[in-house]
Amino acid sequence: MIDRREALRRSMEHWRYNYRLAKEGRLQHKHIGAGRCALCQLYMGDDCFGCPLRECGCGCTMPDSPYSKVFEALICDEDPTEPAKHLFHTLRKLYREEILK
Repeated sequence: MIDRREALRRSMEHWRYNYRLAKEGRLQHKHIGAGRCALCQLYMGDDCFGCPLRECGCGCTMPDSPYSKVFEALICDEDPTEPAKHLFHTLRKLYREEILK
């Protein structure tokens, strides 16, 4: 099982990739979701308790979270680039903070 730091690193890298896809106009629903998120795999079974995104107020199930905005943009056939960028930068910040602990 991976730890919090590794889950943050993997999620950050996943959203770096998703952000790049969004900028290229190629991000799709198949690229996102709990099955592709290391943080979800680590925390989802416990109602996301302990998830760094949830702890900082950006949990995926929160209506105005970056993830929710990416999901909504994809559903509405809108550009998901800005929320994908926000999510990547949030994860990068959380990962850096985790390293400094």
